[in-house]
Amino acid sequence: MVETGTPGGGEFAGLGCDWQPQLPSPGAQVGLAAGVVRAEAAEQAVSSHTRLRNQREWDTVSWLGTKAARKPSPGDSAVTSTALLDSRRRYRFDRRRPHPRRYRDVPERFVEGNSVTLLRDGSQALPSMLEAIEAGARQILLEMYWFGSDRVGTEFADALGRAARRGVQVAVLYDSVGSLETDASLFNGLRSAGCQVIEVNPLWPWHRRFRLDRLVWRDHRKLLVVDASVAFTGGVNLAEPWLPRTQGGLGWRDDMVCLKGPAVAELMESFLATWSQLGGAPLEAARPSDALQSAGSTRVAVLRNGFGRHRRQIIRAYVMHIYRARERVWIKNPYFVPDRRVVRALARAADRGVDVRILVPLHSDVPLLNAASRAQWSRLLRRGVRIFEWQGTMLHAKTAVIDRTWSTIGTFNLDFRSLLWNLEVNLAIDSQEIGHTMEMGFLHDLEGAREVDPIAFFGRSFVERGLEWLGYRFRRLL
Repeated sequence: MVETGTPGGGEFAGLGCDWQPQLPSPGAQVGLAAGVVRAEAAEQAVSSHTRLRNQREWDTVSWLGTKAARKPSPGDSAVTSTALLDSRRRYRFDRRRPHPRRYRDVPERFVEGNSVTLLRDGSQALPSMLEAIEAGARQILLEMYWFGSDRVGTEFADALGRAARRGVQVAVLYDSVGSLETDASLFNGLRSAGCQVIEVNPLWPWHRRFRLDRLVWRDHRKLLVVDASVAFTGGVNLAEPWLPRTQGGLGWRDDMVCLKGPAVAELMESFLATWSQLGGAPLEAARPSDALQSAGSTRVAVLRNGFGRHRRQIIRAYVMHIYRARERVWIKNPYFVPDRRVVRALARAADRGVDVRILVPLHSDVPLLNAASRAQWSRLLRRGVRIFEWQGTMLHAKTAVIDRTWSTIGTFNLDFRSLLWNLEVNLAIDSQEIGHTMEMGFLHDLEGAREVDPIAFFGRSFVERGLEWLGYRFRRLL
């Protein structure tokens, strides 16, 4: 609003100065008055629009984790009333803070004509992957972070060995740290059967492919490509924790995707690029069958983090779509330790009225990393982000769905290792049908989760805060 008034009267009286205000001419006074009226009318219109928008958005958001959001009432405590009022002030549509320019148009190479099948937990993913290996006729490419030497790993090793003996070209990449406890005889058996096997970034200097400059780089991908026609990726490793409890496993909660169609070539290219960079022998480029050149109607883009190029491809796509979100951002991640870019994007999305929900595990296989995650929650909770803790076994799924149209599933964790050092791969899916299915899966998982109460969280003990501080300081190494 334009401030009107003369600085002469009471404010400057008695100061002993000779300054006198220069009043505008009568014509200028009329123009100034008209401008003031227009400015006040515009400000009132904007305020009215903001109030209406805030009221509509506030009806759909529960900042304090209650069933339905509400205004402060006379019976509320001072802390609760203040928190509600502060939340209402923050919950506004702010046009003055557009998303950063570098996230306005991140290229995603979507490929048409794909078929996408979502697989829930190891009970669906592991049998489907074994079936694909048994049906392989020309080439099988496997890239796995954790290739265990337990029942699951042994069963897959036997299937790969049988494929190699019947003349299928089999190439295997496994991570040195992820498979640290795996018996070396499993990989020796694969080599004896005719498989080509490479250990990614060995820890020990006497190994042939040891490189000190890549010691912290880990291959965190879980990828299976068969005959350049069908591919699997997601969070499932080849180890017993992904077996159902009824079969003696731990029943870890996870998601996997089966992909058929032209986008499989992108995943195969990702594997071959890593294989070549690690010094593997040249592999024949298998071609998909003509029947699977167009397997469906879903648009899919392959996002990856590599050794050199594409180092920020996944996170840039994540942040771009969070900034573009209009209705909802639902993220499921086991190691949620986001950097400032992600925290800022999520907070601003909540400021715009977007329904932002984060699902994380209550019990993690890396407790210190779980503490590091909680160190980031305060800012998000204050801005209206809702955080849920999965109460069951370990939640290992790495998915997100935004506005039902853009979904992603893969190996990427929202932590510093995935951001800086890990080789990762995700699928970005542009499909309302898949987005709806993932939303239903997310809501189903929320039935087994508990929402974090901000007031209780802000009152946690100093011991908990100290553990969170310690975990966050070591976040780059976890």
